[in-house]
Amino acid sequence: MATQLELQIEYANALDANKVDYTFAIGEAFVESMRSTHYKHTGTAIDELIDNAIEAGANTVSVAFGFKKNGEKKPDAIAIIDNGHGMPPNMVRRAASWGGTHRHQNETREGMGRFGFGLPSASVNQGKRFTIYSKLRGEDWYAVTVDLDEVAELKYSSVPGKVEVPGYQKASPPDWVLKNVEENFPEGELNHGTVVVWEKLDRLTWSTVNGLRNNLLSHFGTIYRNYLSQTQIVFDNTIVGAVDPLFITPGARFFDEDSQRAVALEPGEITVRSARTGKPCKIKVRYASMPVGFYASDKTKPASGSNANARMRVKNDNLGIVVCRMGRQIHVVDKITANDGTQGWAGIGRLANNDDRYWGLEIDFPADLDEEFTISNSKQDVVMSDRIWQLLKEGGVLTGLKSLKKMYSDAKAAEKSKPAEESNKPRPSEVAAKEGSEQSRPGRVHPMSQEREEQAKKNFEEFFKNAAKERKVPEKVAKEELEAETKERPYKVEFETMPDAPFYRMEQRGAMKVLKINMAHRFYRDIYANQSSTSFMRYALEVVLFSIGEGELDAIGNVSKESFYHVEKLEWSKKMNVMLGVLSEYADEDDEEAA
Repeated sequence: MATQLELQIEYANALDANKVDYTFAIGEAFVESMRSTHYKHTGTAIDELIDNAIEAGANTVSVAFGFKKNGEKKPDAIAIIDNGHGMPPNMVRRAASWGGTHRHQNETREGMGRFGFGLPSASVNQGKRFTIYSKLRGEDWYAVTVDLDEVAELKYSSVPGKVEVPGYQKASPPDWVLKNVEENFPEGELNHGTVVVWEKLDRLTWSTVNGLRNNLLSHFGTIYRNYLSQTQIVFDNTIVGAVDPLFITPGARFFDEDSQRAVALEPGEITVRSARTGKPCKIKVRYASMPVGFYASDKTKPASGSNANARMRVKNDNLGIVVCRMGRQIHVVDKITANDGTQGWAGIGRLANNDDRYWGLEIDFPADLDEEFTISNSKQDVVMSDRIWQLLKEGGVLTGLKSLKKMYSDAKAAEKSKPAEESNKPRPSEVAAKEGSEQSRPGRVHPMSQEREEQAKKNFEEFFKNAAKERKVPEKVAKEELEAETKERPYKVEFETMPDAPFYRMEQRGAMKVLKINMAHRFYRDIYANQSSTSFMRYALEVVLFSIGEGELDAIGNVSKESFYHVEKLEWSKKMNVMLGVLSEYADEDDEEAA
């Protein structure tokens, strides 16, 4: 099978052989009108060139700034540099025109682009001058420059009303670009690749380097999160880290912003038969649930203003259903019902509610379904067909979305019903657990297994380090406070929200034994926090769970016992959830009869 480079050379040579000229389009008005191509911001325009670089096989892409008269605060030029396979000289010239690509002939659609509009549209959208430099392995650099002021002066028009791309010339990229290559590319040079330089920048969304950095490092990490393992993106000499807008990918930025974690629910796949090929293909679906306080620095206060953590900005940029094509994020659907009610799902409406920040839903479709997910030429928007909306609904996505929304609604209600903390004073159940443990084993020290000791040490360190980060205090201070609390409260009750998880869990945190009650389980809502539940009943339930949990901790290191607790607790929790649901129906009927 021919490589992308071979197909590209064949395409360019065929156009030359057939004497196809290098016309942009008829009339300079067309070129000027293309400046109005919709891009949400400067980053989404740069995305077009990163797409091209990835498709050209680049393992490194660098976005660099050039400065002339404005110091180093405001860039006068932006370069997108890649070490892909490069282009032959005649293809460099074609690439400067709209539609100058071989990819529209590619039936497999394995690439990111198809129509060749991205490079020129993005370039003229941000500035009035762009230059494409490219070289093949072992050959010289060739360049083509397009200047919109010269287009307006008819310098590219040999025939009235006809605008042609200027010819290519031998030319190397500017020195500031080559310096960036030395600093950011393997071996410090480009033996092959492409550089696109934007100048006469008059439409940048953010005009300063700080503004661009503050907004685009996270943007590129989000859009290309699934490609960064094979293609490194460098922005202003900073390596871009992956950002998962669902916050469920370990190692991604903001995953461990603090001690709270988003919860990944069971992913799904929906098989769809392509209308174009007739072959089945799969849409992948991911779900996530975020706990109460997830976006707050101080978890006791609302996530607003200065108390909003770094996750909040990511979520605000991705509030809705995240849509990816072949792993590359394209759009976020924030309105699920069209104005005329013909598209989407009735009853959901616009996703702008504050509660909609606490769930995540992503769908990732293959290129064979492009016609069903109408994507604009600039890759800024997606319009899903009625058929896709229906298939997603039949595949359980609508039900999943409603479940996610209800999970947060229940969690918020559970948070309000959570027993108030009595400063650092031990709860009666904690005192009972401590004294009961001492009385059941008088004069004996029950040794911990090596596995339990290692786990306890790890949990202890993670906790005080996260506490230090959240409260912005030195780790030493947080550690000393935790040690003091452990002496006062060797047993402790805490609450968490973990959808689809057991109704409780035990954690050994250093010498402290922590009972964590899951507020997302019906045990909490229907029994523990029920309005008829008394304080004594709650303390008694905590003692019961401490007793069971103690045995669970003792089992750590014993494979068979540990496995028993793990498997059985999951089963107990599932059955209890179902049974309590049934019980609530009978209770409701009894209440109605009594009334």
